[in-house]
Amino acid sequence: MDALVAVEGDPSLLTQPLPPTAFENVRHCVQKVYCPQIDKFLETQWFCNRALDHLLKDTRLYERISHMISLFTIDTQRPGYEQTAIIIRSVEAGIVWSIMSLARRVAGSSDASNGQVNPDDLNAGVVQAAKRVEVLETLLVGQYLEIEAPPAAAQPTTNGTGLQAQQHQREHDFWRLLHKFLTIRDDEASASHELDKTLADASSLLDLKENRDVMYSIAVVRLHGARENLESLSHQNNSTSSSSDKLLDKAKGFLEAQKVKGTNQVVQRVCGMASKAWTLPR
Repeated sequence: MDALVAVEGDPSLLTQPLPPTAFENVRHCVQKVYCPQIDKFLETQWFCNRALDHLLKDTRLYERISHMISLFTIDTQRPGYEQTAIIIRSVEAGIVWSIMSLARRVAGSSDASNGQVNPDDLNAGVVQAAKRVEVLETLLVGQYLEIEAPPAAAQPTTNGTGLQAQQHQREHDFWRLLHKFLTIRDDEASASHELDKTLADASSLLDLKENRDVMYSIAVVRLHGARENLESLSHQNNSTSSSSDKLLDKAKGFLEAQKVKGTNQVVQRVCGMASKAWTLPR
């Protein structure tokens, strides 16, 4: 992940003294912008409810966010701003990832008094949030998940309508299928059919949600990009490659477009990470 969120450009812009308003600026930016966007992307609740408390204990992350906010105030008409914009996007990508990673850190920690994760974090869904961050990271870096640790079963809703319960189940099923997809190693004999079926099942659960479109597209690029590389190495040219290429091109085109047109910064930065991922050696 380090390569996907590395700061591009002049790092000296990130070493300015913190302004007197730093605390309020960071608190507002995290609580009103990034946490809601991350919760929307991961379909969780933990970040809005609990992430800020943990973030404020991380001095380095706090300072990075404050420095990033100062970059937002630079005049966009200033000569050379294009290079500043590149820095801002890369810094923001790193910060988005660091905030997401708080869930995994908290879920993997324990209270010294009882050896358990803080009940407030558990009640806010930190374990589910951590699992979904793990799915995203594994998709981006081309690794695999262990089949022994799938997401917990969807909990029945205690209130709300039948439609809400159905939507909750479809959300759970989508993330469960992504987890399953990441446990299937493509060097296994039966992997090709199972990978295709798992992605096809996931595609039936997109429900016009931007975050699921993004996650599904990253999975498509991971699968069909690898197949394209294998076919080019073996000089294959079969009838299935055409449809695979079309699906791959559509997914790449979508992710490239959402780097700019995504409805919020988190979507844009995740798509930027995905676009960078397929240019790096595996």
